[in-house]
Formats: sequence, C-alpha cells, structure tokens
Amino acid sequence: MYGITLFTLLLVALGVVQPKNLCPLDWAEFKGECLLFAKDGRSWVDAQRDCRSRGAYLATDDNPDKHNFMRQVMSALKTFNIDGFYLGSDDFAFEGTWRWMETGFPVSSFTAWGSGMPQGEDGHNCMKFSWEDNEAVWVDEDCNQRRHYICEKQAVDFRNNTQIIGR
Repeated sequence: MYGITLFTLLLVALGVVQPKNLCPLDWAEFKGECLLFAKDGRSWVDAQRDCRSRGAYLATDDNPDKHNFMRQVMSALKTFNIDGFYLGSDDFAFEGTWRWMETGFPVSSFTAWGSGMPQGEDGHNCMKFSWEDNEAVWVDEDCNQRRHYICEKQAVDFRNNTQIIGR
C-alpha cells in the first residue's frame, strides 16, 4: 500500500492527477471517470474480474482526450518500468471484430492501433496499451500473458455519495 500511495503522490506532484475527492484513493479522475492503473500483473480475464470486483470495467480508450490523459499517466509509470496495460476490448466473439467490454460497441470512431496491428491471429484476442517508439498504441495480445491493466468506473462525489454525470 505504501508504494501505491507514493505513486499517487508522484502523479499529483507531476500534475497528471488532481486531487478532487471524486475517485477512491489511488484512482485518477478524468472528466467524470475514475481510472485505476493497476501495477500488479494478471491475465486479461483475471484483470477484468478484478475490475468488476471494484465496481469497474477494464478501461475503454475511445477518444483522443482520454487517450492523451492515459498516455500521460503511462509515461510517468514508464519511469518505474511499469509498462503494458490491458484495456477492455477483445475480439473473442468474431476474430477481427473488436468491441469495448463496457458498452459492447465496436472499436471504430477512434483507434490507436500500432503499426501492423491488430495481427489477426487466433490467441491474440485482447487489447494492450503499450509503447511504440514514443507513441502510446494498442496491440493485440495473448490474453494469458500477465500484464498491468487499467480499470474504469464512473466518478462519485464522496462528500454526498452521488454519481458525477456529464461533467
């Protein structure tokens, strides 16, 4: 727990995370959503299970603003050799058709695939947020690999326990 709290203080000091009491300790708030950058490694299914146990989903990366925010946090984590985060998209149902777990919507209007991705191979059915040179990109990954992961849930105003909608 000490390392996680120290990590949160680092992100606040770097200006990546602003303390607002809208998200639980060690979660980052972005436009009404709370994001947890888990530093332990799990398979994609176990990561999704852990997120669900926290009332969250594996994160979506569905717009440029959110992508840039996650990129900033990942850049700070990279200095601690914490790299490669599962996101909440897969193509289990139909090979090559990627959908966000949280909504069921296809990955379409915004994409950040790395060069040559997705590979379209059986066994590479889970999305991972990683680095290609200095760009934060998506790659398709073997779901059994143990990776860090990002959980996402809606922000709550902890002062009066109400959800923040449309901030």
